Order: sequence, then structure tokens, then C-alpha cells
Amino acid sequence: MKTITALATAKGICAIHIIRLSGDRAYEILSLLAKKDIKKIPDTIEHVKLYDENNALLDDVLLMKFVAPKSFTGEDLIEINCHGSEIIANKIIKTLIYYGASLAERGEFSKRALLNNKMNAVQLFAMNNLIKATNDQAIKFSLQTLLNKQVKILNVYEEELFHIIGRMEVLIDYPEFNDDNEEPINNDFIINYFNKLIEIFKNLINDAKIMIPIYEGINVAIVGVANAGKSSLLNKLTKSNKAIVSNIPGTTRDVVEAYINLDNRIIKLHDTAGIHETNDLVESLGINKSLETINNAALIIFLIDGSNNIQYDDELKIFNIIKNKKHIIAINKCDLERKTNWNGICINTFDDSYKLLLEEIKNELNKIDNFELINQYTLQDKQQLKIAEKILNHLFKLKQTLENGFSFDLIIDDLHRVLKYFQELIGKTTDLNFIDRLFANFCVGK
Repeated sequence: MKTITALATAKGICAIHIIRLSGDRAYEILSLLAKKDIKKIPDTIEHVKLYDENNALLDDVLLMKFVAPKSFTGEDLIEINCHGSEIIANKIIKTLIYYGASLAERGEFSKRALLNNKMNAVQLFAMNNLIKATNDQAIKFSLQTLLNKQVKILNVYEEELFHIIGRMEVLIDYPEFNDDNEEPINNDFIINYFNKLIEIFKNLINDAKIMIPIYEGINVAIVGVANAGKSSLLNKLTKSNKAIVSNIPGTTRDVVEAYINLDNRIIKLHDTAGIHETNDLVESLGINKSLETINNAALIIFLIDGSNNIQYDDELKIFNIIKNKKHIIAINKCDLERKTNWNGICINTFDDSYKLLLEEIKNELNKIDNFELINQYTLQDKQQLKIAEKILNHLFKLKQTLENGFSFDLIIDDLHRVLKYFQELIGKTTDLNFIDRLFANFCVGK
């Protein structure tokens, strides 16, 4: 496998930059830059000068040395600590490539950690979320998952499932076979085993549905009729001009998104198109997106124009859509003569009354959070959540098939599919294209 290199620190000027070099030729290539033999002494730091291919001095650096298999990637790995000029870092990387290294792709160091069984995919996603963390809760749960050895139990379950499938296949071909060293496999045994896995995956999925919004932002939708002041409210909450504001109804034709940090929660605000009857095709598309946003929102702010009562019928239609979801009713334009019969938090988008709405958002989100019920590790990514949901759905169907008295040969193919999904979940798969997709959102130096 090729030796790879990349900048592990953010681009720009800083005190130091760290350049990673990983692979079989790491020490050989570094020796060429140092003009001396760099010894493979694990977990040590060495002070050296590096030179380019023309013997011009590149920098005075510190090398942090790791030796396979005791490194992040499971390979020989060196971290070069150079001065914080981006020009210096680029010259060192260019010289490493000249002597035989290849520039790393996105997440390639992490991918090698996975392929060399240093971490499973759940831990690696936790590490990526830890790097991107924007609040204390995200840091806490990412660290718990990354460092908790119990997360490796998923590997144990995968190996257990592989073993049970093998025993079932033997029984399909040789029904009289019996291994005195193991508990006999029959329908009851497999049903009980499925029950155990179902409980595990139900907990994983429930926890992930609580935690993933903490990493990616909790969806809060601002909805209402056209010209209720939704865009003005978004701009006020975000202290920006993210959304276009005008007196023309239907100005917002698409969903506008923005983020705010509210008491260490990342809130993903969605300014939606006004929901009303229309024959305009473009407006209709925007309204359909608004309905989709409502469906995916954890909390809805239903904004009412308090100075206008002529749109009550349209407002009532919206309320009937959201009434069974967690919502807050906010009455806008409270400085004007009140004409609406709706009751809610009174605000204006030009003064500090919006802070009352922020407090109510915090109160409602506190009711949603169940962090004390979260296990010490959880799935960290929507891709993983989808895979886990596939596993759970298949397990329910397979269990039902056996409970109806059907034999192993009718479920074995689907059980192989469960095993494939399981291997994708923890990254233990031979599908390199799938692994590449897993790490597509990782940074280059990780």
C-alpha cells in the first residue's frame, strides 16, 4: 500500500503545522529529507533539519515517531511538527511526494485505521464528530463513543452472527449433524438470539435519533402564511440578513436554512415558504418543501401576523398540519393593533421581544432532550442510522418468519443480508467503494 502524506492542521498561518506521513516507506522517505537515517524508535520525538531534493534547507522540525502496528493507522507513522507557515508546510509535503509519498485523500488515514482494525467505523465517526463539535454535548458523547471499549462489542456481535449463520448452513445441508460442544440450534434458539439483537438495535437507533441532531443541528421550522414575518424573524434570531425580506407575499420560494448556538445546542432554523393555496408552479414547489420541512422538524414556530385577521382560514389549515407536533405559537407585529384571535408569545422583529421566543424554544427543547437515558456509546452518523434501521427491519421479519414455523432455509439469504449490513455498520466490509463513501466527508489530514 502506498505511503501517504497530508497536512493534519488547518491551512493558514499558525504557531506550528503538523504533517502526517503513514505507510511502509515512511521512515525511508523521511531519511531522504533529513539526509540521515531516521531510526524506528516508537513513541519518541526527534529533532532534525529537513532538506529538499536540491539540498536547500526546508525547516528545523520535530518528528513524533510511531511504529506499526502501534499507531493510529496501524502502519509506520510520523508526524512532522514544522513552523506554522503554510508555505513551509507545502514545501515539505511537495518534497515528501518527490521522494515517493502520495497525497492523502479525504479520510484516508482514518480509512487505514479501519482496514487495519485499529478502530471500527462507529469510533471513527465519533472522532470526526469530535473534530467538528460545536457544543459541549457533542464533545461529551463523541468522546464517550470514541474511548469506550464497549463500542467494540459490535465487532463481537458481528462475529457471533457470522458463526451462527455457518452453523445454520451446516444444519440445512446435514440435518442430523450435532456438535456436542455447542448448544443445539433450533427455531427457539434463533428467535431468542434475534430478540437480543433487536433490543440492542432498538436502543442504538433510539439513542442515535436523539444524538445525531446534536451533532448536525436540531431542526426548528418557522412556518406561517405568506408575509407573516418569517424571514424577518430568521434574520433577527441569527443576527444576519440570511433571508430576503420584502412586503411582497411569497418572497420566500424555497426553504432558507441558518444555524444558531442556543445554550450549547446547535439549532438549524428553517425559514419556509408561506403555506397557502396557489396555482403558481414555483410557489407550489416551495410549499411542498415547507411541508417536508415540517415533517422533519423537532420543533415548529408557528408565526402569526397579529395585525391581520383576513388569513385566518389559511392559518387554521397550517395549525391542523402542525398541531400534533411539538410547536410554539408566536404572535408577530405586536406593536400594531391586535386583530388576531390566536394566543401565543407576543414579539416584534425589530426589538428585543424575540428573546422571549428564544427562552420558550429552550424550554421546549429541554423537554425533548433525554440525555440521561443515552448509553455510553451511540451511532454517530445518518448513514450508520440508516444501516441500523435496515438491520432492525430485517430482524423483525426474520423473527416473524421463524415464529410462523418456517425452516432455516427460508431465512438464510436474508440473514446473509443482515450480516452484510452489520459489516457495513462497523466498516468490516470488502466493498472498498462503500468504505470510500464512508470517509467522503472527513478532512484530508484525518
